[in-house]
Amino acid sequence: MVIRTDGSLWGWGWNHFGQLGDGTTIDRRNPVRIMDGVTYVSAGGVPYGGGHTMAIRTDGSLWAWGANGNGQLGDGTLTNRLSPVRIMDDVVTVSAGASHTMAIKRDGSLWAWGQNQNGQLGDGTTENRQTPIKVLDNVLAVSAGENHTMAIMADDTLWGWGVNRSGELGDGTTQARLTPVQIIDSVRMVSAGSDHTVAIRLDGSLWAWGNNLFGKLGDGSATTRLTPVRVMDSASYVSAGRRHTMAITPDGSLWAWGDNIEGQLGDGTRTERFSPVRITTGVRVPATPIGVFLDGRRLVFAVPAQTINNRTMVPLRAIFEAMGAEVNWNDATQTVTATKGDTVVVMRIGDTSPTVNGRVVPIDQPGVAVGGRVLAPLRFVAEAFGGTVDWNATTATARITSD
Repeated sequence: MVIRTDGSLWGWGWNHFGQLGDGTTIDRRNPVRIMDGVTYVSAGGVPYGGGHTMAIRTDGSLWAWGANGNGQLGDGTLTNRLSPVRIMDDVVTVSAGASHTMAIKRDGSLWAWGQNQNGQLGDGTTENRQTPIKVLDNVLAVSAGENHTMAIMADDTLWGWGVNRSGELGDGTTQARLTPVQIIDSVRMVSAGSDHTVAIRLDGSLWAWGNNLFGKLGDGSATTRLTPVRVMDSASYVSAGRRHTMAITPDGSLWAWGDNIEGQLGDGTRTERFSPVRITTGVRVPATPIGVFLDGRRLVFAVPAQTINNRTMVPLRAIFEAMGAEVNWNDATQTVTATKGDTVVVMRIGDTSPTVNGRVVPIDQPGVAVGGRVLAPLRFVAEAFGGTVDWNATTATARITSD
């Protein structure tokens, strides 16, 4: 599944359960257009088994299609869906596992549904769920593996639950966990594979644990690890497959390790690798989605916050209104006027001299129109009505505190 720059979602490949979402069960060898206005997609499923797909649209609505034998779509049925069905609203990210799904809503709450025989939903039971059930609050990121789940909390601690027979949770045991257990702290990214897990900490170091068959942990051995082991000193991005792992380093190098019988590492051989080998260079690191919190509540935007000319740009109206301001738009002059109490803020598209109560507040990146929304510099938006902002570049997170 691929999202193009215009927001259209395209899919191809096996389609026996309708996992492409094109209304058929016809396998597609070429991309077919599925839906528009998509900001995020996650495809799940077990090897040689079922498959399901989850997508978030620009309005924060979550849609699902494909295999549903364990309720992994979350629509309250066990019926496979050949076309997208709406599941819930106000969603900021989603992760599709083998037969379960995890989603984070804009308030930071984590929701789960689908197969749960190993406790992978984290709700304290082994009961499958056909509709979303709330599991945790204050969650920043989540990754659903084959039968286990990993989540990063707002304090950057990493938690895990579900199957643990190979130590994939990393808590030093092989005991399945029906509720979340803390693993390590200072984590900014995690990826759960089939029975192993990899994570990048705030200092950039890459760690791995769990089943080490074929060397997929990358620590130079085939020894299963029940607790995290350091693999690389500096990584920007990582993804755990079923039996291999891929990582991108800050210099744009792509590295791989693990099983290679199908050539999945891309090093020109079919030789399994027990330590990272460099595959290619010049790889662009996927941009980390910018998270914006106001007084501890995560905000969801029709047009996401983004980086423009090295400046973090955020939807002005959405944040101003969340801060209690009244916002008006003058199409003729391309000007936004926002009022809260005795404070009046005026910004014109393309102008670097917005005003607060008539006083010019210079900005080096002017407001721009994107997708019918006005994006403005984060710090200006946060401080215009007396708020403060704490920007974490490592996790691409902005925390605004109102006055």
